[in-house]
Amino acid sequence: MAWSKSGSITLATSTVNGITITPNSASIFNQYMIHSIVDSNGKPPTLKLSGTSTSVSYRAITNGAIQTGVAGDPDFRIGDGTSDKQGFSVGYVCNIAGEEKLGKNFYVNAGVFGRLNAISRSDRVFKDSTTAQFTSLRFRMHQGATNTIADSNFTVLGSNGIDSTITDGAIFYETDTNKSYILYNSIWSEL
Repeated sequence: MAWSKSGSITLATSTVNGITITPNSASIFNQYMIHSIVDSNGKPPTLKLSGTSTSVSYRAITNGAIQTGVAGDPDFRIGDGTSDKQGFSVGYVCNIAGEEKLGKNFYVNAGVFGRLNAISRSDRVFKDSTTAQFTSLRFRMHQGATNTIADSNFTVLGSNGIDSTITDGAIFYETDTNKSYILYNSIWSEL
């Protein structure tokens, strides 16, 4: 499996209703990185997978407090929003056709300015019962709000991408698993 960039967008405009990345093809495994800058409303950052159902179940630990539940909308909260000035999020989503979508997200935000003020952190897992593969991911600062502001960045990596400089016949050796893969017709297959 080779990782490649599915897309990366840094907002140049002041206020928009989120950032959407639509890769060239659906990847089974996806990683995303988000640097979010928030306006004075302090809304929580959210992630939405295309084609998701109307609710997403989740479990979270935010600053030590455990939370569980079902989100009331398909936008899944990936962090808190009470004191966000800027935040950083790294997450993973499994996108196997015919299976529920599972994800894991790590989030930190700067909170109140100054080194003596603690940062906020959140670890979250989520599940969506939709079984069709999603084809795009959207990040925004709150469902229905238009307050994702300039210089926020959303980057997505996918497992099925092929770098244009790699040609058929290329062999990739994965040292973690001791497995070898060969590229043929833009598909990596285990040897």
